[in-house]
Amino acid sequence: MRSCRRGLASRAVAAPAAIAIVSVLSAGMVAFPAAASADTQPSHFIFAATSSNWDSSHGGYLIDNGATNDNPNAILFVTPNVTPGGISTAITVDIPIAVFYDTSVSEWEIVDDSGPGYSYGAGVSFNVLVVPSSTTSAFTLTSSSSNIVDDTAFIDSNLTNNSPSAILQVTQNLNPGGGSPVYNDEVPGVWYYDSEWGVFNESEDAMATGVSFNVLVGTASSAGGKAATLKATASNREGDGVEFNNVTTNGDSNAFVLDTPNYDPKGAGHTIDASPISNVAYWGTGIQVLNGDATTMANHEAFNMLFWNS
Repeated sequence: MRSCRRGLASRAVAAPAAIAIVSVLSAGMVAFPAAASADTQPSHFIFAATSSNWDSSHGGYLIDNGATNDNPNAILFVTPNVTPGGISTAITVDIPIAVFYDTSVSEWEIVDDSGPGYSYGAGVSFNVLVVPSSTTSAFTLTSSSSNIVDDTAFIDSNLTNNSPSAILQVTQNLNPGGGSPVYNDEVPGVWYYDSEWGVFNESEDAMATGVSFNVLVGTASSAGGKAATLKATASNREGDGVEFNNVTTNGDSNAFVLDTPNYDPKGAGHTIDASPISNVAYWGTGIQVLNGDATTMANHEAFNMLFWNS
């Protein structure tokens, strides 16, 4: 059908080194302080990994925030951010990641998808969108014998069926509702085939049963986000990145962006993302999507983008 795979890479990028972001974000959050009670509306924030929020038992970083605490049914979407607030961490994520609800502390974590024991170190930052509970456009898909075809778990939804122009965001969820975790160690992408959208393993390895993904369709459950599809071309890609030229995010170092690889936007294109995971960054005057392993961005690679001014 399609082909790929990838760890955490640290590379030099313009602006201050990782220590700068640790000092600025020592509390672990930017622009979204923790609340005393759970939020009831979708919200988004930047989460910074620090030594104080590291959980060695699960190989992840605990998100202590009012939007997510005590809510195992929250639907989270996550993208690594190399330049939170326009300040470079000089760190990109090059491993499959997922979210995990730790019932022992009633908090969500961002974890290594391969299992406990891996530490990618303080200084990594992530953009996080939280939908408090499932909606018709924000839900969890679990792979099963009834929806798996080869490397793909297909989505049966009125919002996506026969809709090749639908724009989806996907993040793996290890344990929806706080159950036992199911690891996948794969980077998920989306593709459209025979009237249905599916979530597939970018490596093209067979999809296992019991693997869950948070899926967001469009913008209705995003609390003000906008959506677009970005495709790499000869004019907008350079090195390992592709420029996202959009009036909402151009010139805004605080722009908040999520992305998901899209194999064939609008049912055409057919270019796999050969990197283990994509990161977002603000370079110069706008947002770029970067290959986490610093490999060259291939022509026609595509990404679904969800974005806000801040």
